[in-house]
Amino acid sequence: MSAVYFGEIDSKDLGRIVIFGNFILGVVFLYAAVEEYWQLEEYLLQPFRAIIWLYHYLLYPLRVFGYIWSFAGETGEFVLLVGIAGSFVYGFFLIALVIYAFFLFRHFKLTFLFLLCFVAPGALGVYLHETQPVVYENPHQNILETRGDFLKAFGYLSPKQDIKKPEAENAVLLFMIDHGLPETAPDKAILSKIDAVYSDHVKDLQHCMNANGFDVGKVDGVWGERTSDMTYRARKSLDFAEKAIYTHENPLAMRRWGAYDLSIYDARFYNHFFGCDFRFMGDPWENANTANRMQ
Repeated sequence: MSAVYFGEIDSKDLGRIVIFGNFILGVVFLYAAVEEYWQLEEYLLQPFRAIIWLYHYLLYPLRVFGYIWSFAGETGEFVLLVGIAGSFVYGFFLIALVIYAFFLFRHFKLTFLFLLCFVAPGALGVYLHETQPVVYENPHQNILETRGDFLKAFGYLSPKQDIKKPEAENAVLLFMIDHGLPETAPDKAILSKIDAVYSDHVKDLQHCMNANGFDVGKVDGVWGERTSDMTYRARKSLDFAEKAIYTHENPLAMRRWGAYDLSIYDARFYNHFFGCDFRFMGDPWENANTANRMQ
C-alpha cells in the first residue's frame, strides 16, 4: 500500500509504530503471564482463543480485502484504516498466540524462543530493512520511491520490482548509461543529496519553462531544485496541479507526494501539454494521461 501522510506522520511510519507497540505489549503481557503463571485458571485462556478465532475468520479476510482494494486503484482513508487495523489486530493475535503457547507448553524458554521467532522479526524487521544498502543511499524515502516509480514507467524496472532491493542497482545503472548520467563516485554522491535526474525530457521541459517565463536557469537536462520549483509554479498557474501528478498506477500519489513533483513524469507530461511551439496547450486529461503516454 502506498504511503499516506497524516500531517507530519507517514502511514508507513505509523505502521512501524503500531507493530513496535504490539511488540512492546507482547513483552509486557508475556511478563505478566509469567508472574501470574500459577494463579491463572483455564477459563482465563478463553479470551485469547477468541482473539485467534476472530482474527482468522473475520479480520484477516477484511485486511486482505483492504490491500486488494488499494491495489485495484481505490482510494480513501477507509482502505488505509482497514490495513492499519488489520495490522494492529495481527499484532494482538501474535501476543495472544505467545501467551497461549506459554500455557500450552508450560515452558518459559520455549515460549521466549517463540516470541523471538514470530513477534520480534515483525517488529524489528522494518528497522533492520532500513539499514540495508539502497540505491543512491538517499535518506529521503519518498524521493527514493519516486525514482522507482519513473524507472518503472520507462521500463527500467518491472512493476513488481522494489527500488530498495540490490537488484535495482542494475536498472539505475542502465538508466544512467542511456541518459548520459555520469557514473563516477563523486557525481553519484552529489546526486544522492539532491533530487536530480538527467534526461532529454527534462531538457525539453526546461526549454518550455524558460520560453513561458518560468526561469529555470541553465538548460542542462538535470532535474534540480530550481526546475522542480518552477515546474510546480507553472502547474499551479495552469490550475491542473492535481492532474499533473496523478496516474492510475498510483491513486494515492496526491496524498503521498503533496507539493512534490514527479521529475521525469512531469517532464514528459508537460512536453505533451506545451507542445513544440512552447504554448500552454494540450489534450483533455483523459487523452494526456501520463501513464498512457508512456506506453
